[in-house]
Formats: sequence, structure tokens, C-alpha cells
Amino acid sequence: MSRRTYTDVLAWVRDLGLDDELEPNEWEILQRPLGRLDQSQQINATWRLEGLVVLAWALGRFEIPPHDQLVNANALWRSLGLMNVAGANEVLAKPTLRPRPEFAALRQRLFALHWRLRNFYLHPGVMDFAEYARTCWFGPLDVSGLPLVESDLAVGGERLDRADPDAFATAHGAALERHHAVNWLWEGPRLYSQASEAT
Repeated sequence: MSRRTYTDVLAWVRDLGLDDELEPNEWEILQRPLGRLDQSQQINATWRLEGLVVLAWALGRFEIPPHDQLVNANALWRSLGLMNVAGANEVLAKPTLRPRPEFAALRQRLFALHWRLRNFYLHPGVMDFAEYARTCWFGPLDVSGLPLVESDLAVGGERLDRADPDAFATAHGAALERHHAVNWLWEGPRLYSQASEAT
């Protein structure tokens, strides 16, 4: 990020009066001098874009990318008026949320996706995910729209156990952040960072 972009972000937050909407850790990141974020802060802040895409989707401003693709940050920001005070004020003045049943459906699919990726991370191996989703004790799980290869989740067009490790890491990280975001939309709590990520 250039120094000009950094000062523009600070001005954008100030001009929209968003200071009180930031959580303490968000405020700290925003106030850090340019180039002074530690690596974990940089990584966590970047991953939060995958949660932001769900919030933009909820407002009817953006479509959520496939589970194994990261969002295009610039396109996402434009859809929400980032760095454009007039555009952001339009979003804030006339927010229109998708119907609650759409949130419920997305929440169920993201839970199923996050569960499978987390399960594979902890216990690598093939499973009949389609059958498990139908019969598991905490289901049924909604796997509609998720690509399957030989009845297990696919990542990058390959069955999960054959997927490229980097592609798996991308899907796993995105699933966690998107699941976090839809849970916050569904049930809170007030602070975004405290929303559930449980699988």
C-alpha cells in the first residue's frame, strides 16, 4: 500500500464517520504507521476480505466466488464504495438485505463446506461426503452447489485428497472466513470478531 492510499483510507473512514464502527484491533491496524504491521496482522487483515465478500453479497452488491477461489479485492471494494465517499454513502443510506431464507441457505452450505475442509485438515482421507452429508447425526448437511468428485469434495477440480496443497489452504481459509461472516449476519453478536466459526 502506498502512503497516498494509506492516507486516503484514513480520510475515507473519517469522512464517513466510521470511527465508532471499528473494533479495537481494527482501529489499531488502521492507525499503525505504514509498513509497521506484523506478519500475523497482515495475514489476518487480508483473510477478512473473504468475510467482507459475504457482507457485500448480503447487500446484493457482489457474488461470492467459488469455494476454492479468493475474491478480487479491487472489484469487491468498488462494489461497496471503498475510497468513494459518495458511493459508500449510497450503500449506507439505502441498504437492502437479501431475504433471511437466503442467509439460512448460505449458512448451511458454508457450514457443510467448512466442516469438510476442517475435517480433512484434521483427518486427511477420502470420504463419501455426499452420503455422510445425508446421514450424519448433526445433519443433514446442505452440499448443493458444492463440486464433488467421486462423492467427495473437489478443490481445483480434484478430489480433496488429490488437491494441490496451496489450493486446499486457499479453500480452507476462505471457508472459515465466509462461515464466520454468515454466522455474524445470522445471529451476531454485536462484535464481528466474536462470531462463531464452530464446525
